[in-house]
Amino acid sequence: MTGTRISRSDNVQSPTPVVDLSAEELLNAAPQGTFYGLIDLPQFFGSSGPQGFIGLQTGSAQARLDLRNLGSQRLLVLIDGRRVAPSDANGEVDVSLIPDSLVKRVETVTGGASASYGSDAVSGAVNYILDTDYTGFKLDVNGGISTYGDAGSGKLSATFGTPFADGSGHFVVGVDYFHQDPVLSTNTNRSWREGIAELVNSPGKFPVLYTVNGATTLVPSAGLITTGPLSGTTFDSAGNPVPYNFGSPSDANNQVGGGGNRNQDSLMTLQNKVNLFTHAKFDFSETTSGFLEAAYGRDKNFDTAQQDFTVGANYMTISNTNPYLTPAAQALMAAKGVTSFQLQRLWGDVPYDTATGIEEVYRFAAGLNGQFRPQWTWTAYAQYTHSQDTGIQGGALDWQNLFAAVDAVRDPVSGQIVCQSTLLYGKNPGCVPINVLGAGNISPAAYNYVTGVPNQRVATLPEYNVGFSTQTPLFSLWSNKPVIGLAGVEARYLGFDQVGSSDGTGIPDFSGIAGVPPGRIGQPGQFMTGGWATYSGNEKVGEIFSEIDAPIVQGKPWVYDLNMNLAVRETHYDPSGPATTYKFGVNYEPIEDVRLRATYSHDIHAPTPQDLYNPRSLTTIGSAVDNRTGVQIPVQGYTLGNSALVPETGDTYTFGVVYSPTWTHGLSVSADYWNIKIKGAIASVGTVQQVLDSCYLQHVASSCALITGSSATITSVDLPVVNNTQLATRGVDLETSYRIALGAANMTFRTVWTYMPYYVQQVPGAPATNVAPEYGLWNGSAWATFNQGPFSLGINARYLDHRLVNVLYAQGVFIDNNTLPSHTYLNLNGSYTFHSAGTAKVELYANVQNATNNVPDFRGTPSYIQIGSGLGFGGEAWEDPIGRYYTAGVRVSFK
Repeated sequence: MTGTRISRSDNVQSPTPVVDLSAEELLNAAPQGTFYGLIDLPQFFGSSGPQGFIGLQTGSAQARLDLRNLGSQRLLVLIDGRRVAPSDANGEVDVSLIPDSLVKRVETVTGGASASYGSDAVSGAVNYILDTDYTGFKLDVNGGISTYGDAGSGKLSATFGTPFADGSGHFVVGVDYFHQDPVLSTNTNRSWREGIAELVNSPGKFPVLYTVNGATTLVPSAGLITTGPLSGTTFDSAGNPVPYNFGSPSDANNQVGGGGNRNQDSLMTLQNKVNLFTHAKFDFSETTSGFLEAAYGRDKNFDTAQQDFTVGANYMTISNTNPYLTPAAQALMAAKGVTSFQLQRLWGDVPYDTATGIEEVYRFAAGLNGQFRPQWTWTAYAQYTHSQDTGIQGGALDWQNLFAAVDAVRDPVSGQIVCQSTLLYGKNPGCVPINVLGAGNISPAAYNYVTGVPNQRVATLPEYNVGFSTQTPLFSLWSNKPVIGLAGVEARYLGFDQVGSSDGTGIPDFSGIAGVPPGRIGQPGQFMTGGWATYSGNEKVGEIFSEIDAPIVQGKPWVYDLNMNLAVRETHYDPSGPATTYKFGVNYEPIEDVRLRATYSHDIHAPTPQDLYNPRSLTTIGSAVDNRTGVQIPVQGYTLGNSALVPETGDTYTFGVVYSPTWTHGLSVSADYWNIKIKGAIASVGTVQQVLDSCYLQHVASSCALITGSSATITSVDLPVVNNTQLATRGVDLETSYRIALGAANMTFRTVWTYMPYYVQQVPGAPATNVAPEYGLWNGSAWATFNQGPFSLGINARYLDHRLVNVLYAQGVFIDNNTLPSHTYLNLNGSYTFHSAGTAKVELYANVQNATNNVPDFRGTPSYIQIGSGLGFGGEAWEDPIGRYYTAGVRVSFK
């Protein structure tokens, strides 16, 4: 069992709660892959994948499991009990690169497991058990389409396994291919996408969240003048000045109605995934065996990210000598006595930015298993993983090229429109002047010039792991089962090397260019998105661990069985220092039908390479509310790593009861209370807005030190990674399962519920705000399966509780309706199996996900006043943004 590293043959159960799902259960619920089946569990509520927006800085949409919404980097992923190397610099694992074709079952430890398995198991561990003993051939092919005729998918999985050397050895190989068509922001035809949320200023001081059909309008594609005598002026398609149609209500950034643009997120990214896995094992003798393993995986995602924008402090200056000004525009400037104006623009009339992410992983492992004497066993392994994370962001504005192109003049000799810095100073050769006045006037050549070379990164992460452990029976207490002890050592090296775009975080050369906004001069970041830095680093880890599983008493009155489990691990990180983890667990069965279990686990999560080494990089360009004035202001945010970070610590308590009555076969009911507290959590100090709030509203000196600018004007905010966040959450997991025979038929029922009344993220000096109502207090899934002969029918229901948009919003004051409704998603599946006279078997199956076509609620919490809610713009990571989805396929096997 995954809850302990000790393997026993005498059916001693782990005291740590474990959720076990077979590959059949997972793939019946979600034929696209085991990841989609797992995230139906309420414990994985915060997981993210290809559904939803990639994001400009991420550049990829890996399948990331997140337990208790504590961050996917705090969940340890294992394959057959061995650590899976991170796929990216954040320490996260793309579980879609684990071969579905060979998954036998997935076991999830829903509590701390660092003492048994190592760091990063703060929220728990998920263990993919592979069927390396498979013999025969099987093939699984399916295809899917949404009820809207989009989001088409195709999957092929093949597995072959055979013994060799007269049964002394066994070889297995599995291949997976999966393709998912995207549903991009530019091609969805779902009418409910029009019902988005707008945060706009009310006639009073504070903004109000309106949830009506409207435009997310920073400024229009035609351009907008927001300051000076020409404020409120936009341009028609011919470039002539016209009054702008403001919505009602409206502010400097958003409005309901009016003439602005709508900037929508994608619903599903394109995904192309391929996995290849081989495993061979051989028995050298009756007591010694070994294995070799090789795996390759590649996961590519693509998304249209967002429209470019030149707003706030990144405005464009248009001089009265600009040759693209029409006579009407020049006359208006002269009449108002204006020699130049600042133009804001949302670039909706050119292609959206694109984000491409490619994860590529090679993994090789070898191991030996043996015994020193009967029941005294040992195991040793070595593993090498090479991960490469590539992010490519196309279409991002290059600041130097943009402002050079906007600073256009007419060549007095040729009469052609040219870039002034090139004409007068020989700067920016190849510059193509650009017309940003009016929508649709940007030429392809000018667009290609101002977006420059795609912004990209290539991050390489080599990881080496070696380990040795041994276990043996020690003695017996008052039980007929022996106490077993285990001890071992492990070591690993994780390297990191990222190469960003050339000068992606350098300081642009604006010399010779007129009209560059002062806030951009001297600031690092070639691209609108800030660029990816070039940096490297490594982490070395040495560990020694031991574990004892001790059956204490058995077969006594009111002590049917009593068992204790102890584990301790001493770890040394270079450069982060030492850490000790430990776990204590107890199982107590007063009678055969009832088992009580309790654990306490002290766990750690170590800083990742990005946490430690990331240099100062521009990551946020936008606005925030200056709490001193209540006015929205343009502010830039810079992220940076911190080499002084130390491992964060987590304490997990669980108390549970399991009822498995002997009077009926196949019934099991369990309830487990869990309480997780993480101290010194590794996280950014917060968003730009949260830093401003902390400084000006709560007078936290450390937050004020991160703000750059004069007493009257804020220009930028640093957002370093620090050990200053406290995370705490608690709740109850409820699980029931029941299997019953009905003549020749079988029925299986299973439910998994989570009640989470408390979830807090807190930084020093800030109040503890319980945001659990933003996630819903009750969330759960239920499965029912009917089997009779060759027929199988199943239904899966997933319930998302009603929740608040933001616990800090006063309904009727700050928001019109602060409650998001509950949702229930129904998935249906069925199959028919044909058996031949021999060993061949053909299964035809079909699946309908979200059978009632339940649409999500896309109200969300705007990022600059978000208090840890994770809602984004809508609940698309948790809800179903695609709608009813049909999948049909065939499985063929030969034994």
